[in-house]
Amino acid sequence: MATPIATLLLLLALGLPRSSVSTSTGSSGITRSAAADVAALLAFKAQISDPLGILHANWTGNTSFCSWLGFSCSRRRMRVTALVLNDVPPHGSISPHLGNLSFLSMLNLTRTDLRGSIPPELGGLRRLRFLALGNNTLSGAIPSTLGNLMRLEFMDLWQNNFSGQIPQELQNLCNLKHLDLHKNYLTGPIPDDLFDNSSFLTSLNFANNSLSGAIPHSIGYLSMLQLLVLQFNHFSGPVPPSIFNMSSLRYMYLLGNYDLNGTISGSSNNSFSLPMLEVLSLGENSFSGEIPLGLSQCRYLRALSLTINLFEGPVPAWLGEMPNLLLIFLDYNKFVGPIPSALGNLTNLLSLDLSSCNPTGQIPPELSGVTQINELYLHDNQFTLICHNCPTLRWLISNNMLTWVVPTSLGNAGAFVVLSVAGNQLHGNINFLAALSNCRQLSALSVSSNHFTGGIPEYVGNLSSQLQYFLAIQNMLTGVIPGALSNLSNLNVLDLSENRLRSRIPESMMTMMNKLVTLDLSTNGIFGPIPDQISMQSNLQALVLDSNSLTQAIPSSIGNLTKLQYLNISLNNMSSTIPASVFQLENLLTLDLSQNSLEGEIPTDVSQLKQVGAIDLSANLLVGRLTTSFGQLKTLIYLNLSHNSLNDSLPDSFEKLTSLDTLDLSYNDISSTIPQYLANFTYLTTLKLSFNKLHGPIPERGVFAHISLQSLVGNTGLCGGVSRLGFSPCQSSHHSTNHHHILKFLLPTVIIVVGAVILGLYMMIRKKVKKQEQRVVSPDNVGIDTLRSFARRIISVMQTCLGLEALEKFTRVN
Repeated sequence: MATPIATLLLLLALGLPRSSVSTSTGSSGITRSAAADVAALLAFKAQISDPLGILHANWTGNTSFCSWLGFSCSRRRMRVTALVLNDVPPHGSISPHLGNLSFLSMLNLTRTDLRGSIPPELGGLRRLRFLALGNNTLSGAIPSTLGNLMRLEFMDLWQNNFSGQIPQELQNLCNLKHLDLHKNYLTGPIPDDLFDNSSFLTSLNFANNSLSGAIPHSIGYLSMLQLLVLQFNHFSGPVPPSIFNMSSLRYMYLLGNYDLNGTISGSSNNSFSLPMLEVLSLGENSFSGEIPLGLSQCRYLRALSLTINLFEGPVPAWLGEMPNLLLIFLDYNKFVGPIPSALGNLTNLLSLDLSSCNPTGQIPPELSGVTQINELYLHDNQFTLICHNCPTLRWLISNNMLTWVVPTSLGNAGAFVVLSVAGNQLHGNINFLAALSNCRQLSALSVSSNHFTGGIPEYVGNLSSQLQYFLAIQNMLTGVIPGALSNLSNLNVLDLSENRLRSRIPESMMTMMNKLVTLDLSTNGIFGPIPDQISMQSNLQALVLDSNSLTQAIPSSIGNLTKLQYLNISLNNMSSTIPASVFQLENLLTLDLSQNSLEGEIPTDVSQLKQVGAIDLSANLLVGRLTTSFGQLKTLIYLNLSHNSLNDSLPDSFEKLTSLDTLDLSYNDISSTIPQYLANFTYLTTLKLSFNKLHGPIPERGVFAHISLQSLVGNTGLCGGVSRLGFSPCQSSHHSTNHHHILKFLLPTVIIVVGAVILGLYMMIRKKVKKQEQRVVSPDNVGIDTLRSFARRIISVMQTCLGLEALEKFTRVN
């Protein structure tokens, strides 16, 4: 899509009349009326702070008030007729006493840093013709009393903080020629009869508010209107046909209302008549139908923007018969058919955008006649053949259905500034880049998302020294990254990702390309170490090296990349420990070192990552405790430390990570209970704790109410939780404590009693044995056997009464 319409369309520059300061004093004395003016001026002065002292040094009793800075008086009377302080910053509010300046015809306080509201008393200035209060911070409603200013010709209230609806009383301003309320917070519809008495109105600007409803028909009857700006509001419905039949209108801006719809009135010349039209901006709405034929009669038309609508039918050939056209934006519509070759007649055309609007066929070679063009956007269409001789400066033909081999003569086509052939089905090698060395103004080049093969040629280093963007994403390029690429010292973005390159990272890239903001070499076969010279990339904000075969340690010098925001070295073979300097990158937003062979402990202090939102250190060989300083990363949303050998417990400091959305600590050796604070995390939606050594109860609130069994499995000591998880209920700690106390007093007593009984029985049996000396069987054997049998019975009884588990627990504790 083209650059923003607001900067490309030809906006009308309106000059503000300025009043010169005269110093007529009339008579030597001051009349009572003049004294009233002085009182009003002093009251105004009292409500401003004058921080620069400009007015304090000038508005004194030593000189006539008619000589004060910013004031003019009438020649016949010593009365104030003009107050002009535009661009002088008095700072303050508008005094209601200004309403007493009964001879005032001009009030210009533009860009004076005024605050507060417009006093209703200003509605009493019956001689006022010029009111300019724009570019301040005034607020509140526009007072309805301004409708009393019957002589007012110019009202300028733009870029303030006014709110509410447009007062219907403004319809009384029968002499009004200029009305500008743009860049405020006005709401509601435009009153239907607002312009019934405004036959002299030439300029109307309500842009950048929140006005809604239908556009009033009465605007179409303003026969002298030259400028109509209603863009960036919430107007809806069809545009009244009368607006497309205004004999004086030169500029029409309806951009960005989104819900304006229907067809543009005028399938014939009789119902569309804007003979003086120079700019028509209808983009970002819901208009449909064909571009009206009546537009072909707008012989002064210089800019046509219909971008992002539902227009259909062919792109009109008669556009090529409008020699004054400089800008044509027809992108994001539903046109059919080819681009008309007649567009090649527009020798003054500067910008043409036909992207995403469905034209088919070939790009007409007649476009080579458009010699002044510097922006041509044709991407996201269904073109099948390209114009080889089009001298375009900005050429975007990406995302079409082009399938040919790019000719090596392409560089002879013209002085490209931007060239993109991305998103097609182009094949062959990229040797055509050699011819682009003739394009010394080339600043952006994209050959991404095609089927290019072969290597990156050395002569890529001969491309324009102005080149800032080089993108060759998602092709089948092979070989090495040429060292000559380092000659492109002004590159901001280098993206060679998703190819089949097999190469080391050239050290010269690190030392010579020091303006890089983004370096993406991901998803290739890049091998070897990351050069230590990476520290010289002081402007680097994104370093993306994932999915390669990089080895050795992460260089500690990476900590010198103070502007780095995105660091991804995942899916490589990096080893050694993680340098502490990585965790000192204060601007880092994303850190991904996952799926490497990094070992050792996580550095103790990670608190310098003050803006980080995502950290992934998973699938490494990390050991040790979870550092408590993680708790200081209050912006952290995603934390993945899974598949390591981290141990000990979850630190209490993690309780401060209340912004977490995802926490994955699975496949480690963490041994503690699950902290209850995890159930209090409002934003936590993904929690994985499986295959650790966690024990104790599983919380039931928050994320645990919906957690899956897979997120907790492999922790044999866990219990409780929601019933669907299937964990065993946790044993009541109160019951166990009481049971323990009972055993502590009862069991010793039972043991003493049983011991006494056994001892007594033993003595009885021993005595009986002595009396039976004739027996063959040994009395010791009989006694021992009897004791053993009896003891087993006693222990069995105790187990039954007291419970085997309790007995064993008591034995272990005591």
